[in-house]
Amino acid sequence: PSGGLMNYKKLLVVVPVVLCAGISGLEAAEYDLYYLGGQSNMEGYGLIEDLPEGLRGSVPGAMIFHGNSSGDAMAVDGRGVWSELRPGHGGGFSSDGLTVNYSDRFGVELTFVRTLQEEFPDRRIAVIKYSKGGSSIDREAAGYFGCWDPDYPGTNQYDHFLATIGSAMAVPDIDGDGVADRLVPRGIVWMQGESDAAYTAAIAGRYEAH
Repeated sequence: PSGGLMNYKKLLVVVPVVLCAGISGLEAAEYDLYYLGGQSNMEGYGLIEDLPEGLRGSVPGAMIFHGNSSGDAMAVDGRGVWSELRPGHGGGFSSDGLTVNYSDRFGVELTFVRTLQEEFPDRRIAVIKYSKGGSSIDREAAGYFGCWDPDYPGTNQYDHFLATIGSAMAVPDIDGDGVADRLVPRGIVWMQGESDAAYTAAIAGRYEAH
C-alpha cells in the first residue's frame, strides 16, 4: 500500500532501529531480533502446568519484550519490559512498563527461541511480541477483535504493533548489564489468518495481498 499515512508508519518502525544501533564507548552485545505477531495462536493458550520439565525454566541468552494487547479504538499502549525469556508470555500477560505480570500460559516463543539457539549456539536472541486474539488484517473481518490494516482510519492493531516496536527499540541496554546492545532485525513469525477466512470468499481472497 502507498500513501502518506502508510509511509509515516513505516518510518516509525525503521527510525528506532537506526537510533539503537548507535554505540558509545563500550562494545555492544549483538542480538538477532525477531518479531512475533498475529492472533490467538501467537498469543498462546497452552498451560504452563502441561509443559515438560525441560521447558518450564527461563531461557538464558534470550530476551523478550512483550507488548500489552489492546483493542481497536483504544489509546495506543506499547508498554512492556525487556526480560529474560521464560514461560508466562501467553494469553493474560500484561505489563505496566516497569514490571511484568506473567500469565499461566505460554506461546510459540519458548520452542521457537530454543530451536534458534540449537541452530545458532553463538548468537544471542531477542524477541518482540505483540498479538491480539481474533484479529484480522482486513478491516471488513475485524468483528469485535480488531484489524491490522495499516491504512485503517483510526487506531488499530497496526498502531499497537508500532507502539510496541518503538518502546522496545527505545531501550539501549536490553539485558541490563550497563552496556548498550545492538538489535539486528532477522525475521518475522506471523501466526494469523483464520479470521480473514471466516467471512466471505472475497475477504479470504485478499489475504495474500495483505
